[in-house]
Amino acid sequence: MTHLFFIGFHTYFKKVQLNCSIDGFGLTLTPVVQFHNAIDLVDLFTYFEEIWLSGRGKVNIDPIFLNEPAFLSMAVLPEVIRRRAVEKLQEFALRSEMYKNNLWAHKGINGIIQALSAEQELDKGIIDANKRYTNAIDSHRSMYLKDYAPELYSMLYELA
Repeated sequence: MTHLFFIGFHTYFKKVQLNCSIDGFGLTLTPVVQFHNAIDLVDLFTYFEEIWLSGRGKVNIDPIFLNEPAFLSMAVLPEVIRRRAVEKLQEFALRSEMYKNNLWAHKGINGIIQALSAEQELDKGIIDANKRYTNAIDSHRSMYLKDYAPELYSMLYELA
């Protein structure tokens, strides 16, 4: 769950876990969909689906799409990576009880699939800015893309 920690680096995930252990809780999961997490959102949804299936509480999904700064937008993702993210979300939807039986989850996941499926024109300057940002933040946090998002890392460097 290292990459989940990175996605919400300043979030207190232990507090979320504690709150989810209380019977009857209600949670709206609002992932900020962006360059670094689009391909791994299924891991997050699977974690919360397990909680939802336990019957202890209610979990909704209401994503936010990061557009600024542009270099962190999922629009920066090359098409092959966006397609892989869509594929993983569609596979999750086929097997997910939460997706099938929770309107919020259904609409949230479908919204992410639609956004990732939209045609995007890649701007080399923005992609370069993303690489500089990723390297700077990795260095600052001593957490590295190749470790917290290995699939994204390998796909990016296969394209290079």
